[in-house]
Amino acid sequence: MARVEFAPFVFDDLDRFFDHLAGFDVEDAATRLEAIAQAVNILGHSSLIGRPVKGGMRELIIGRGARG
Repeated sequence: MARVEFAPFVFDDLDRFFDHLAGFDVEDAATRLEAIAQAVNILGHSSLIGRPVKGGMRELIIGRGARG
């Protein structure tokens, strides 16, 4: 299994995401959080699904369109 690391700025992104959910999308919050958890789990098992970025790391975009 690959090791999944979060870049430091990810936590700021998550804070913004949670603030958005609290203000606009509360009903769907649990579904969105579950999608994030599932994507991180998949990335740990199938690390090559993410797109390559600097430093030999990979990035996984979760969601599509406005949900990405």
